[in-house]
Amino acid sequence: MPIHTVLTETLGLRVPLVMGGMQWVGKPKLAAAVSNAGALGMVTALTQPTPAALRKAIEETRSMIDPDIAKERTKYGAFGVNITLLPAIVPPDYAAYARAALDAGVRIFETAGSNRAYGVPTYQWQLSL
Repeated sequence: MPIHTVLTETLGLRVPLVMGGMQWVGKPKLAAAVSNAGALGMVTALTQPTPAALRKAIEETRSMIDPDIAKERTKYGAFGVNITLLPAIVPPDYAAYARAALDAGVRIFETAGSNRAYGVPTYQWQLSL
């Protein structure tokens, strides 16, 4: 039986659980499994070596989403992308990772580590719950 909350109603989830971004663990197979179980799976962007590799990971994740879950989540998608923003001497191109995810159709983002203004521009697609 589904649990109804603002989060589940807004994103079309069956349960109010969001997979946290986990470096080296938040890969397509796990993100798809979490989403297919009724929660929100997250692909961890910086687990991928480049923005192009992130785009491929997003497409791989999408290919593993149960068709029924995909139908339930047409507005924002069946999974999201985590971008962890950390100060570094040579930081990754955070904006390029965000753009790759947007171009691949991702509409749910989670950031961690620092304020998203550190390296990811604010886009009009942000969702406020």
